[in-house]
Amino acid sequence: MKKLLLGITLSVSVAGVVAQELSTNQAATAAAVADSVTTYVGVAAGAAEANPLVSPTLGGVVLLAAAKLGAIEYIDRSNRSDAEKRDIKRSAVAVWTGLSVSNICIILSMATPVALVAGVASGGYLWTAKYTDDKKVPAKTEQILARAD
Repeated sequence: MKKLLLGITLSVSVAGVVAQELSTNQAATAAAVADSVTTYVGVAAGAAEANPLVSPTLGGVVLLAAAKLGAIEYIDRSNRSDAEKRDIKRSAVAVWTGLSVSNICIILSMATPVALVAGVASGGYLWTAKYTDDKKVPAKTEQILARAD
């Protein structure tokens, strides 16, 4: 059962890595779920939850996932520009996927420094990745340069 949960967790995490096939909204949703699932699997495997705001129970992890999904919806409904919404969700993808990768490393009994480096590296990669909706919304820098012309 543990291997099955780990397989599901890895699959969800990989969904975030394939950013070229996802919008920032889809990637943020996948990353939110992946972080929550890996947190639960890690705690069930004996790891300690480092976040004092999260209850390491199934209910606590479900609540965490719901809060993250609610945050994504709140961002979508806000009156921010499309570029700002995309950048906020891109940051969420980077953080939540980085945490998922770190959780997976800890589940696989890797040393904490290795897990942290892996998490930071994957989060950094995903923050700079191109998402399908990047073509529709120019980056802030491009918007500023366009106004200057």
